[in-house]
Amino acid sequence: MRESSFTSLNQFIILVVSIGFLGVGAMTHGDKEEPKEMWTCSMHPDIRLPEEVKKCPICSMDLIPVDEGQEEIEQVDYLFGNHKCPVMGDRVDAESFVPYRDEENNVYGRIYMCCEGCEKKVEKNLEKLYTSLYRRDKETGEEIEPIDLGNDKCPMSGEPVIEGIDLEYNGMIVHFCCPGCAQDFLDNPDPLLAEIHPNAKEYKFDRSAGSGSSKKNDDHHEHDHENEEDQHDHGEHEHDEKDN
Repeated sequence: MRESSFTSLNQFIILVVSIGFLGVGAMTHGDKEEPKEMWTCSMHPDIRLPEEVKKCPICSMDLIPVDEGQEEIEQVDYLFGNHKCPVMGDRVDAESFVPYRDEENNVYGRIYMCCEGCEKKVEKNLEKLYTSLYRRDKETGEEIEPIDLGNDKCPMSGEPVIEGIDLEYNGMIVHFCCPGCAQDFLDNPDPLLAEIHPNAKEYKFDRSAGSGSSKKNDDHHEHDHENEEDQHDHGEHEHDEKDN
């Protein structure tokens, strides 16, 4: 008799819980809202937030609809460096570059190339090329001071910058909120500079187009490198690097 009563009690509890779940399910189904449109940040495309948030929690930029943001990222890109190879004169490959580091003077940069075959020549003339590409007036040839972008917010965190925390990158002075942000900036500077450079449109660069060394011209391009090496090895004349 006791076992029968215990079983009946269990069945009653299960019934009550089931009815409760059904009721909640019916109410939830009846009150179901349409999914909200998600918004993202052009600087941080992994962000997914509802429109009400308005600002990116990382950099404080205005959020944009996800679809619009993805399209902008795919279609518009920037390269804040030389767009022509200083060795061959061809269009550069954005993934082929030699980093420039002058830690004593807090100067950093990238010398972009059309292919890895130009690396040795770039490394040999690295300091000269940095000055020629980023610290010299293109019209007069005179050496110039770096351009201070004057950003009042850190491009990494969106926080106010602190005086004295800055670095020179490719002839531009960029300001930061802390030394950590300054160093992290060097990992991927182009999308960050696109948001703070007053003339960013001048640095638009279609990375999908490939370098000046297209597949159909690979053999010819490699042959040019070989000829340059032969001329350098057997002659006293030093080849001038091509300016951009």
